[in-house]
Amino acid sequence: MRKRNNPDLFSHDTIAAIATPLGQGGIGVVRISGRKCLSILKKIFRLKGRKAVKFSTHKMTYGSVVDPDSGVILDSGMAAFMRGPSSYTGEDVVEISLHGSIPILKNVLDLVVRLGARIADKGEFTKRAFLNGKIDLAQAEAVLDLIKSRTSFSASQATGQLEGALSKDVHSARNRLLEVLTSVEASIDFPEDIDASGYKNINKSVAKTQQKIKDLLETSDVGRVVREGALVAIIGRPNVGKSSLLNALLREERAIVTSDPGTTRDTLEEGINVLGIPVRIVDTAGLRKAKGEAEAKGIDRTHRSINEADLILLVMDSSAPITRQDKELIIKHSGKNIILVFNKIDKKAKADVAKIVRLAPNAKRARISATNGTGIRKLEETMYKALLGGFSSDIGKVLINSRHKQCLVRAGEELNAATVALAKKDPIDLVSINLKEAVMALGEVTGEVVTEEILSKIFSEFCVGK
Repeated sequence: MRKRNNPDLFSHDTIAAIATPLGQGGIGVVRISGRKCLSILKKIFRLKGRKAVKFSTHKMTYGSVVDPDSGVILDSGMAAFMRGPSSYTGEDVVEISLHGSIPILKNVLDLVVRLGARIADKGEFTKRAFLNGKIDLAQAEAVLDLIKSRTSFSASQATGQLEGALSKDVHSARNRLLEVLTSVEASIDFPEDIDASGYKNINKSVAKTQQKIKDLLETSDVGRVVREGALVAIIGRPNVGKSSLLNALLREERAIVTSDPGTTRDTLEEGINVLGIPVRIVDTAGLRKAKGEAEAKGIDRTHRSINEADLILLVMDSSAPITRQDKELIIKHSGKNIILVFNKIDKKAKADVAKIVRLAPNAKRARISATNGTGIRKLEETMYKALLGGFSSDIGKVLINSRHKQCLVRAGEELNAATVALAKKDPIDLVSINLKEAVMALGEVTGEVVTEEILSKIFSEFCVGK
């Protein structure tokens, strides 16, 4: 990967920051990057007996941080110098590992700034890694995803993108289009060189790229769920066991459960981990005609939760005959991502399951007893599959984010326009324009095409030390 060639995007300052979260901890790290970092380190770091250190690249050295003006020892710890380009940022980098005391770390950072560094902006270390060609833009975003990941699943997906899974797909598609574009632009000057077979080859390459873009776009919803978490709503008529199901999924008595119908009059939201997917699960008020203002407001919130939900658990009492209200709920929500949850299987079955299933033939199903936990693990597996839409963590599927989606949608639209133009035998230079725009859009995913506005938006979401 080569260094970016836009000089307006570079800063040659030496930057520094505390790279570990502020708070009590065993270790805290001060990171420095830039041309002055080694000279700063030599001024402040001493061996026992206050001897100066001769640093070798990529080796840890134990010593003390000393204020060169006052001679006061600020702390002892390990220091490492990493000569660029073999470093995270591609520049000379220093990392000083100290005791995880906020006052100590701030004092050392102040000392480093006093000797010629400046405080790093948010994400500036990773931004420099991108500008120096250590990673591309999709990989830089994966760093943020990895930092923010809340489950092992989301962390593994971020790691895959950091290793270049998405970049490989996009580079391949972009390179294919560049080859087509070269052929098309050559034919503008020499139109007699492109015949029917030439048009066929162009169409074939464009179609392959369109399919790759389509495959990537299909992962956007799953990518959002993995990164941001999913909203799951538990719905059903009163007294079918919605609150008991919430408690069973939480493995604790969070919701009040009684034999009286309509106990839950408001939405109750909790966070759980469903086999690696972060989930906000909402226990809703029983859907019926409200008996009072408080219950009416609770039912209004229930409808909002249903509309926003990524998945609906529609709970029914398998120990009672199906009711008109059950049927109405099934029919109303049958087109959504829904699991029909047959509760109370520890009791004698009275519900006509076959009849219920016919009302929503595409819905997934689960049989549970929320009171004794039977079937809860199986329900979680069904929820996992429903939220991932057929994708799973072990197939290494690339999951794009919203920025990638916007770029890929634009690229797809331009390729669709190119396909139409080719079919109509429009002038080949018009096709060239569409192909160029598609190449540009794909380049925005990985950063071959980038603006300061895009970079500022992406890296502003990082913490200062990364």
